[in-house]
Amino acid sequence: MRVPEIADFLVELYFAGRPPVLILGPPGIGKSESVRDAARAVAGRLGLEYVEFSEAAFREGGWDRRCVLVDLRLTELEPADILGVPRVLGDSATSYVPPLWARALAEARCGFLFLDELTNVQRDDVAAVAYKLILERMSGFTRFSDGVMVVAAGNDPESSPIARPLPAPLINRLLVVRAEPPDPDEWYAYMASRYGDSFDRRTYLYLSMNREDMLERPQQLETTHNFATPRTWTMLALVMGSGMYREELVDGLLGPAVGPKFRAFLSLKVDVGSILEDPTKFDGLSLDAKLVAIHEVARMYMAGERAGDVERLARHLAGRPEWLVLLVRYLRPEHASRLLSAMPEDALHRLYKVASVVRHVRG
Repeated sequence: MRVPEIADFLVELYFAGRPPVLILGPPGIGKSESVRDAARAVAGRLGLEYVEFSEAAFREGGWDRRCVLVDLRLTELEPADILGVPRVLGDSATSYVPPLWARALAEARCGFLFLDELTNVQRDDVAAVAYKLILERMSGFTRFSDGVMVVAAGNDPESSPIARPLPAPLINRLLVVRAEPPDPDEWYAYMASRYGDSFDRRTYLYLSMNREDMLERPQQLETTHNFATPRTWTMLALVMGSGMYREELVDGLLGPAVGPKFRAFLSLKVDVGSILEDPTKFDGLSLDAKLVAIHEVARMYMAGERAGDVERLARHLAGRPEWLVLLVRYLRPEHASRLLSAMPEDALHRLYKVASVVRHVRG
């Protein structure tokens, strides 16, 4: 299942009995964010306030009107962090003082318990109590409310050197989802909806023509070099969107294979003014130069600069509809609508036809 589909799938499952789920896939593709998106969506449908667990949130209470997400990274925990702390009662019996997060899940009308890095847990004692959370929906002797859904995530052995297979009886009690990374178009749609104008859209332009660089499969499972994933592209796009750019930033997030390629793309200069004067000059540009030109033209159009010339270029691009599709997609929705309204009818027909074919081919 593609990552952008997972949140909706989890929402459906929540209202269909809330079976425990295990999401498996490479690191950095958006598994954790999918769970957060699902929790937010469920809260919205129930008319509840969405909150991520913290001690401050627990002190506020009000769990009958809240949907809480508890996010536990299992590789950082001790068994007591999961079971609670044992205490001796007056009659020499033993009980557990539950963690605050467990009390929140016991009281909450709606909740998600997210167990991250399940397959990377190396300690058998931690793994055992994590399995208890999944199978029994209890922390120690504190049972979660019926409105709580348990979701775990982990890496598969192909993408993590420390990932371990899980016991067959446990797997047989889980709904296992194999997560496929988002493609550049799906990633861009997410970024635009989540961050608006706060990210550098040149990242998407580069990825639109270098789709294999969305997710780099490291040649070695253990490394000191970073590598490109949807997570690192997101981090880079947001930092560059704030106005910062350094070579070390790019290479530090994208690694030695993809980083230099993206830096070379950013260093290209294109005389956009001459292209707007004579749109046929666009045809003679290299692939990367065309991408840079699309960025500059879109920036000018959204800033209200030379709108008539940009619309004239767009009419020229109607004969190269894949570039017109890219320009329209790059614009904010209101500017895309204005640009399309200036296009002749036959050009719009070709544009929609190409766009539908692209969506069909990319699935």
